[in-house]
Amino acid sequence: MITSVLLEKIKHINTLIHCITNISCRWSPEEETFHKMMKLFVVVLLATLAIAKPNSPPCLGCPSEVGDEKGTHDATEALKDALKKLAAGDGPHYSLHIVHKATTQVIQGHLYKLNADLVDENNDIKNCDVEIIDFKEVTVTFKCGKESPLTRKYSH
Repeated sequence: MITSVLLEKIKHINTLIHCITNISCRWSPEEETFHKMMKLFVVVLLATLAIAKPNSPPCLGCPSEVGDEKGTHDATEALKDALKKLAAGDGPHYSLHIVHKATTQVIQGHLYKLNADLVDENNDIKNCDVEIIDFKEVTVTFKCGKESPLTRKYSH
């Protein structure tokens, strides 16, 4: 019984392959229904695959967009701590206005990349891309508008 059903499906597949490779093809009404259903199945499958997000674990060591409250808090705190330490030394003397976007990456330590509005000593607001590498020492690089990038280091 199972063998006859399997043989019938193989026959349908062979007919489909034959019809794809040859332009002219005549199907019985049952075969026409089968082929329409297969086309519908393929369309639904492709649409599902196009919109479905994989539920796989994150890539270890890859940058990840900070979207949750804890991740945003960690990135913001790293930036606030860096601004505080730098202001106590050679500067620059910025304060945080708002964080727009942040990513984090585990390297031999942590790498934070943030886009934030910072307030300078003249109370001017600058949009800056800030990179913080926190390993044995902390390296902070500011890229604000058309200004030259500014890098500062400090120890913990």
